[in-house]
Amino acid sequence: MGLSTDFQNRFPSNRLKQLTNPGNQAGSSVNTTLIDYAATDVEADFETYAGVEYDSADSRHVSVAVDGVLAKLYQRAETPGSKADGLHDAYIQRLRDLAKVTGRDRVVPKTTSVLTPTPERDGTETVRPDADRDDFGDLVPNAP
Repeated sequence: MGLSTDFQNRFPSNRLKQLTNPGNQAGSSVNTTLIDYAATDVEADFETYAGVEYDSADSRHVSVAVDGVLAKLYQRAETPGSKADGLHDAYIQRLRDLAKVTGRDRVVPKTTSVLTPTPERDGTETVRPDADRDDFGDLVPNAP
């Protein structure tokens, strides 16, 4: 399912008519072309701000993208400085938050080491790794 369809499925048709016919309260049908353009722009925003390609199978992507399409439609229908700018800014912030979780070529920690870590305690005794031995406990650095 595409973003345009996901967006349309989440709103009643009366609301979609209002959103896609700005300035024309007599609009009798949903202008799907405007929704398609906004959806295309949101998919581009995913690559720009989140560093990932939009994936309609990922519910995190769909949640942010639906808000993005709504923000784009509001932004194009209203005058600058209105609540549409706040919606758009919140949408961009959600994209940046999504980037921290899913994108930006983040490094996923992993290892191929065959070593196994030792537990920190063995009964009541604290176990130290070989690199942290207590051999130099009496050493005073820079002594006179």
